[in-house]
Amino acid sequence: MNAPAPDTFRYVVTSKLGVADAQQRLEAAIQAHKFSVLHTYDLRQTLHEKGFDLPAEVRVLELCNANQAFRVLQHEIGMNLALPCRISIWQLEGQTHVGMLRPKAMLQMLSKSPALNAIADEVERAMVEMVDAAR
Repeated sequence: MNAPAPDTFRYVVTSKLGVADAQQRLEAAIQAHKFSVLHTYDLRQTLHEKGFDLPAEVRVLELCNANQAFRVLQHEIGMNLALPCRISIWQLEGQTHVGMLRPKAMLQMLSKSPALNAIADEVERAMVEMVDAAR
């Protein structure tokens, strides 16, 4: 069996901005789409504090739309495994990248529910717009 193409599971764009500016635009887009940032991880800083020097910046934002999360969990509580959503910003070879795992692909691996598929589709469309806003 052939593995699916990587873009089936992830959406990644290259940004003309630096990591901090891309994060600022991303956070504005997150708010505009009625999501909230639950937590931001600065993996470079965290690893540095543990004695490891990562040469590139990597930031991970956990985000949530409470209404959508409630709908998912109300339908199937076990979907908490896929929550919250995450968008990452990182540097690679001097370029800034912004990306995410596709919610629809993740939920489809966990459930065949048409109702969950519809919710995941709504969330994914919004998240793609958020990622695109950070270009």
